[in-house]
Formats: sequence, C-alpha cells, structure tokens
Amino acid sequence: MLGKEPPEITRDINHTRIAVEHYLQHFSHVLFLAGKGFQTLQIAFTVGISTARVNAYLECYQNSQRNHQYKSANSPTQKHWRGFLASQ
Repeated sequence: MLGKEPPEITRDINHTRIAVEHYLQHFSHVLFLAGKGFQTLQIAFTVGISTARVNAYLECYQNSQRNHQYKSANSPTQKHWRGFLASQ
C-alpha cells in the first residue's frame, strides 16, 4: 500500500474511505510512538487500538522496510557500484 492514495487503497481492500483514513492515521501514530520508545501496550492505550493491531502495524512497517532495502540493494545501479567497488 506504500505510495498509494486513500481512494486507491479503498478500492484495493474494499473498505470505506473513512475506514482507510482511520487505518492510516492509526498506522502513523503507532510508528511515531514506537519511534519515541513507547512499548506496545502504551501505544495501544494511547492510540486506542489493540496490542495485536499495534503489532500488525509494526510488522507491516518492518516488512516494507526490508522489501525496500532489498529492492534498493539489488537495483542495477547498486549492483554496478558494488561491482565497481569490489574491483578497486
């Protein structure tokens, strides 16, 4: 869902726009609070969602980061530079 606008996400997951906007708002609050060092239970109480939902959002974010890093590390430009640096 990264890089997509709420109307596009709404169509993809067949949820209302209001629901998607709530998901995105909760997701951003979870990431912000986790970045500030809040624990899962603290985040859940602060945002008003379950600890399972907090964990799902954090897992989703971690997976997207791994996928982004993998794609970046395996881009043609990165492969070129790794080869170039290895030959030096």
